[in-house]
Amino acid sequence: MKNGVICFMFLREVYRAYFIIILLFIGSMMNTSYAVSKSINKTLDQIDDKYNSFVIYSGDGYSIGYPKMWKVVHNPDPISDVYIGDSMGHIGFTVLYFETNQSVTEINKIANKNAIQTGMEVCENELVTLKSLEGYRTIYLFSMGGINQTHISYLLKKGNLIYNIKFGGQSRYIDASVVLIDKIIQTIKIK
Repeated sequence: MKNGVICFMFLREVYRAYFIIILLFIGSMMNTSYAVSKSINKTLDQIDDKYNSFVIYSGDGYSIGYPKMWKVVHNPDPISDVYIGDSMGHIGFTVLYFETNQSVTEINKIANKNAIQTGMEVCENELVTLKSLEGYRTIYLFSMGGINQTHISYLLKKGNLIYNIKFGGQSRYIDASVVLIDKIIQTIKIK
């Protein structure tokens, strides 16, 4: 999956460079390179705004950024604090937290065991550090109604509170959104 992220980022930069070269060529033919240069920067900023413009959700003891076009559902189920996702339902995430004396490693083992018992495959499970908090990033794969699903779960602990930020959706949408997921998770702040 990391190679997919690198490939996506590389292709994005190639297309961005190609776009700039074309506009500079047009500008040089019209002898208006300064205006075109300003136009290029404005257009690239608009493209970045479309995908990078985040708003912050503040929950009880945490905050997290998400694309401003996404919807927020408070308490979507008995255990989750919030669900935030795109309006089409292709990709989204839940945040839940609870108090425990168990270590994040113990909670991670329990979560993985429960996931396997429900038919999920633990594809990746790695230690991560986010905002100086150690935790786990786990990728779960499963099928629902014949459609492949992917969940990417971040499990973090601060004090006696465990925070679980879980992204989910059809595998094709999650695979296409790994850069966005990384941008979102990098905004997490545990208070």
